Amino acid sequence: MTKFVEINAQIFAEIIIILGIFNDLVGLIAFFAISIKLV
Repeated sequence: MTKFVEINAQIFAEIIIILGIFNDLVGLIAFFAISIKLV
């Protein structure tokens, strides 16, 4: 059971990292899109 929990925690941490990177990318794309519209 403890091994299963450790694996789950690792997968959960990886998902959070991936979501964080994805969120940063979306923010950058939105920022560029707004900048282009303003110019």
